[in-house]
Amino acid sequence: MGFDIIGIKPTNDVGRGFYRNIQAWTPLWSFICQNCDAILTAQQVEEGFANAGIKIGARQTKLIVERLENIINSKYSIEANKAKTTFKEAARSNLLKVQKVLGVDSPRSSQDLRSDLIEFLEFARHSGGFRIW
Repeated sequence: MGFDIIGIKPTNDVGRGFYRNIQAWTPLWSFICQNCDAILTAQQVEEGFANAGIKIGARQTKLIVERLENIINSKYSIEANKAKTTFKEAARSNLLKVQKVLGVDSPRSSQDLRSDLIEFLEFARHSGGFRIW
């Protein structure tokens, strides 16, 4: 079973879609829900695990991206050189710091979850909101 996260009003190709199987989506969505519970409704949290087509609006998506980036940046001081480095590159260079943020012990699974989080943030930033199918 897979999850198709489809951008509602994508601003570029990155925001069109984000696709993961159930083993990858479940821990990622759990992490998002744990850290964005004040942004998401209970229905959105629940249906985000269910391929139900639940909508996460553009405003909520922007808040989710800001919240997750703030958690990573404030807790573990991921500093990006604004002239040369994007958040994505800064997060990649700080694997162990991001691993701690994600709270995952297994090096393989933390790397996968870290990569998924980075890719999800890039997607979400350009999605204009999204639906989870």
